[in-house]
Amino acid sequence: ENILCCHRISEADVDEWIDFCRKTGVSLIKWGGWYWPENGFTGKEKEREELVRVLQKLHDAGIRSGLHILQTYINMGGRYTRGACDPRLNLNRHFTLAEPIGTNDVISEIRVLEDPVDAPIEYKHKRLLRFDGELFLYDSYESEPVRRFVGIKRAQHKTAKREHQRGCIGGIGDLSGYFGNGCYINQSTDLQDEVAKRVGELYDLGFDFFYFDGSEGSSEPCGIYVPYAQYRVVRACTRPVLFCEGSAKGHFDWHFLSGGNAFDVFAPNEFKAMTAKYALRNAEIAARDFNRTDFGWWGFYLPGGKKGGIGTQFDMWEYGFARAIAWDCMATMAIKPKDAKNHPRSGDIVETIRRWTDVRRRNLVPADLKAKWRGPDGEWHLYLNEKGEYEFLPLTMLGTPNAKDLRAFVCERSGKRLVCYWHTGGEGDFTVSLGGEKKLHAANRAYLETDLSVADVVKAFKSAK
Repeated sequence: ENILCCHRISEADVDEWIDFCRKTGVSLIKWGGWYWPENGFTGKEKEREELVRVLQKLHDAGIRSGLHILQTYINMGGRYTRGACDPRLNLNRHFTLAEPIGTNDVISEIRVLEDPVDAPIEYKHKRLLRFDGELFLYDSYESEPVRRFVGIKRAQHKTAKREHQRGCIGGIGDLSGYFGNGCYINQSTDLQDEVAKRVGELYDLGFDFFYFDGSEGSSEPCGIYVPYAQYRVVRACTRPVLFCEGSAKGHFDWHFLSGGNAFDVFAPNEFKAMTAKYALRNAEIAARDFNRTDFGWWGFYLPGGKKGGIGTQFDMWEYGFARAIAWDCMATMAIKPKDAKNHPRSGDIVETIRRWTDVRRRNLVPADLKAKWRGPDGEWHLYLNEKGEYEFLPLTMLGTPNAKDLRAFVCERSGKRLVCYWHTGGEGDFTVSLGGEKKLHAANRAYLETDLSVADVVKAFKSAK
């Protein structure tokens, strides 16, 4: 199945999401508004009741909701560091205090018995020491003449100053390399079960599946603790879990993970290349382990943005859909109804999602075509003909260096060449020499047939103005 992403859905916009799902044909939505699972549901009772109503309304419309969480993290500055840091948060390295520290001492260094060589320096948020529940930030360390951390700041992340005796054992906090305010749980303690209980209470309000993000940050041995952390969450739910995805997996994940390893969004100008480099390669590897990757997450960009360039265009996602179907993998799209309204080509993009979702669900792709799509080369357009039937047409992209807002490709069909063209960010007129000068008005996706050869069509669009 394909999946849509949202942050959260309220009663104010649930009808809009239901309508959007019907237009795209997608029946799965992944909610990303609960990254920090230790918080569980933090709203008021009336907000909880609204969430239950929203989830039920989605269910009534045939739409299932997933919960996207970072189940092995806790949020620094939250309930597990306020006052005193919970000892069940993981440490990367252990150090022993060589000198005592008083509650009211103003200090600039912390002397330790072990050599601090290779302690984190590059990222400030990872330069964090813990002793007796107090968190200290350091600037650097020295091994000679005295083993010590220097540039100390006390009582970080809402912890309080405390007294620390010589010989106290603490260490460097296991901070995420991806989220500056995330610390990993020591999986050998019961903190993961405590967090799982809160996640389960939230899930039981009406969710249907999980995306276990942050799994790659589980404490060692990862082969045990990655699946165990995920299992502890699933075990805490009383509502059935239909399926799970995860950012990392171990051996025992084969029993309940349907896939995962989604890559973060790629900009439009690199979407196809990065899909081939990462998602496609990962799909091949995952298949050896009887598993699947997630070809998402696909960012949705408006034309003209700093990162988006020409913006998301439907042919980009056609490339991704074909490869995802070839490997029997899901694809997740970060496209929202309100954002889609602001994209001039949203109608073509939404229709593209619908077509490929329909083709996937009805299993209409021939086996020999799937085999071709398992590699990175070649592109296909899913064409809806005059009989309302799908055709898979190999395409050649057409370069338009003098008409930057015109995007087009050519396909072989029924002994002729079928040209598909559109304006990437609005509408406009272009001149193309197709057996004589021809004026093209480009806006939404349009087609024209020609008897010219592919080579002549390529030449004509190369000189289009």
